[in-house]
Amino acid sequence: MSVIVLAAGRGTRMKSRTPKVLHSVLGKSMLDHVLDVVSDLHPHEVIVVTDPESAPVVASHTDARVTIQALPLGTADAAAVGVEALSSRAGAVLVLNGDVPLLSLPSLTRLIHEHDRVRATVTLGAFRAPAGTKYGRLDRRDGRIRGVVEAADDRADRSVEFEANGGVYCFDLAWLRENVGAVRVSPSGEYYITALIAAAARLTPDSGEHAVAAVMLDEAELLGVDDRARLAQAEAILRQRVIERHMARGVTVVDPARTVIEPDVRIEPDVRIEPGCFVRGNSSIGAGTVVGPYAVIDDSVVGSDCTVVQSYLDGATVGERVRIGPFARLRPGTVIECDVMLGNFVETKATTIGSGSHVHHVSYLGDARLGSNVNIGAGTITCNYDGHAKHPTVIGNDVFIGCDTMLVAPVEVGDGARTGAGAVVTRSVAAGATVVGIPAREMAQKPREEHGR
Repeated sequence: MSVIVLAAGRGTRMKSRTPKVLHSVLGKSMLDHVLDVVSDLHPHEVIVVTDPESAPVVASHTDARVTIQALPLGTADAAAVGVEALSSRAGAVLVLNGDVPLLSLPSLTRLIHEHDRVRATVTLGAFRAPAGTKYGRLDRRDGRIRGVVEAADDRADRSVEFEANGGVYCFDLAWLRENVGAVRVSPSGEYYITALIAAAARLTPDSGEHAVAAVMLDEAELLGVDDRARLAQAEAILRQRVIERHMARGVTVVDPARTVIEPDVRIEPDVRIEPGCFVRGNSSIGAGTVVGPYAVIDDSVVGSDCTVVQSYLDGATVGERVRIGPFARLRPGTVIECDVMLGNFVETKATTIGSGSHVHHVSYLGDARLGSNVNIGAGTITCNYDGHAKHPTVIGNDVFIGCDTMLVAPVEVGDGARTGAGAVVTRSVAAGATVVGIPAREMAQKPREEHGR
């Protein structure tokens, strides 16, 4: 089986410099949504047909082969361009639009199975359209589909619901190759793929009892996004679909209307998502964790039994039993080991914090590596940038860093060492030492007094 995705045109109603199919729906472009579901069908080849202006940016967003429809001459012409680019000569070919991000794998699988079962020339996806809507209507006579009647040309009664064309097709590829070039131009000057339905329907019964077949699909799956209002509608439908899937698997989402979870996110059972949360990208959340309210987790891994309150995690990895927030920011490269506490207004970047460590208040840790059971006092800063390059800070195990300490990298603090409040550490600190002052110097150890003298 082969697939042709029609993705030509910027979509004037979008009023955007971005090609229409590259507008985002729940964190992924519409084209990516279509290609993702297509990839699950394991097709022999996929061709994306687009216009010359959009081709470079579309090609940069997909591994599929991209071919160009030189002039905007309609869907049949775009399909002809796609057919010409296919190496396959026979079999089945799906023809889809790139602006239908809600298509599901079960629906496409049903369409293909029905096409094979009845040996149809073309099988299309249809739906029950509400009364008064302007979709193309399937023309059925004597129980057979004879074509598609566009709303502007339809004289039938549209005051009741009707069987509408969904714009999703499975063709016999050999027949499509032979006939797609014979489509006549419409009054608008374009060549429409719906004309092929009538052409297939004219086949005699001897050449195929089911020349044209239809499979009824959910109307929402066939939603074509051609303006910003439909873009928002598609996102709302997909957001609800994703959240319902997680809830069915044992995740508590307190307020689905105020929660955003993107499609590739993985969440284990017994996670609780509070209102106002965004979980994006390739994130995962372990069992028993509470997220929110008002937390953002973006391309991050959060272990089990954690709490993340009103904080922003971006490219971070968090172990088990960690408490974060409120108002913490974990930037890319952050690794938090188990049983760590990060409090309000803590920022980390490219930093590892060892197990059992605490960073409670108003601190910045960049390009740092902390051992286990470290206490970072309020106002601590790793001064990792000298105006030309970034430098590391290494803090050992069981270290106590006093409030307002400046650690001027590159610098190391040995196991069990301590810094006094306001210390500016410009040189490495030996294990077990205590340093104070600006610049920090080691405190002299008082001699131990012997009793009885």
